[in-house]
Amino acid sequence: MAKESSKLVQARVSLKKAAEDLGDPDGLVRLKSAINSLLAVMSGDSPQIEKDIANKLVLACRSKVVSEVKLVLANRESHDPALFQHWDKVTDVFLTAGLDADDEFKVCKEQLATVRAAHSNAKMKPADVETLAKELQSALDTLSVHRSRLLDIMAGFRK
Repeated sequence: MAKESSKLVQARVSLKKAAEDLGDPDGLVRLKSAINSLLAVMSGDSPQIEKDIANKLVLACRSKVVSEVKLVLANRESHDPALFQHWDKVTDVFLTAGLDADDEFKVCKEQLATVRAAHSNAKMKPADVETLAKELQSALDTLSVHRSRLLDIMAGFRK
């Protein structure tokens, strides 16, 4: 078997360190760097075997993230809301890199967003809700005016 390139070896070591620190917000930069290094191997002029290895490493890490997110979601009542934000950022690393094609990953990402929204809504004060309602009504009124104008323009074309 051929010796792995130094790029792949470094990316593998980086990913191993990042995977050990997935739950640590300070490890997020390391995860981004490791994923980007592996993507560089996958898209560069590396031999196909190294591209395949890099791909498998990325997919294995993504699977580990999904497993961790599922555990956090299963015990959501016992976790600090900041933890959900952290895991959302971790999943964003894969989303940004275009590595979100897995349905299970997408479901976990959506569930994280739902939990984060619920925590966010629970913190809202009645005055905040009232302000949002006014802003929404203003936006709807503006849209209604634009819709009326558009309908008038379309009616002019039909004549």
